Amino acid sequence: MASPPPAEALPAALVDRDQWVCWRTHDRDGKPTKVPIIPGETQFASTTTPETWTSFATARAAVTNTAVDGLGFVFTADDPLVGIDLDDCRDPDAETPAAWAADVLDTLDSYTEVSPSGTGYHVIVTGELPAGRNRAGDLEVYDRSRFFTVTGDHVSTTPETVT
Repeated sequence: MASPPPAEALPAALVDRDQWVCWRTHDRDGKPTKVPIIPGETQFASTTTPETWTSFATARAAVTNTAVDGLGFVFTADDPLVGIDLDDCRDPDAETPAAWAADVLDTLDSYTEVSPSGTGYHVIVTGELPAGRNRAGDLEVYDRSRFFTVTGDHVSTTPETVT
């Protein structure tokens, strides 16, 4: 990440919560994956241990002076936030979504940003997940014990707030 987004580039619903971590790419079983890192340290953070999270300002500062790739936000059972991860559905050259992803973005009508790879989206909404599976194909939905990378690369056709 060249420069972490400023607070003004992100919804207050995220910035105002002390649920921030950093992240870096880590090789797991021969495949790159994004792992949460305790801001200002090099140790792994835990998506279930609040002591490993911090404020947005602290995490943002850590991105500039620690060997990490960017910022991350942790979803918990104590917040009303749900993260929707849409993978492999964006043409980075044309900057357009696949038809199925465009339908999801239009339906959710909430803050959306481009994922770090440039080929997907992260949508943040308020709500509650029904019981059952949280993954179908290239779409995943989480409301706790997970983190999302945060780029601040807002999709201009979506709201700037979490709805």
